[in-house]
Amino acid sequence: MSNELKHEGTSFGKRLASLHFWNALFVSLLLLSGLVMYSSYWREVLGEAKAGIKWLHIIIGLISFVPLFSYLRATSKTLEASQRQVLAAC
Repeated sequence: MSNELKHEGTSFGKRLASLHFWNALFVSLLLLSGLVMYSSYWREVLGEAKAGIKWLHIIIGLISFVPLFSYLRATSKTLEASQRQVLAAC
């Protein structure tokens, strides 16, 4: 990898893998909490705790925007590096 894609000693690939991990974790938690809120069985079992799960679902949803913004930043850096490589090859 080129030096443009390295940041503070961590390669771009490792940072991207970390972003994928966190994004997958947030999506999994959102899926699980959404299914729990949707299911009538869990609705009866959890009772009042359902309100807490709803707020947890909302908070996780808001936090899940952090990796999304990091993806956008990483994408712009990747495109810039690719354009420099294409221009250098010409």
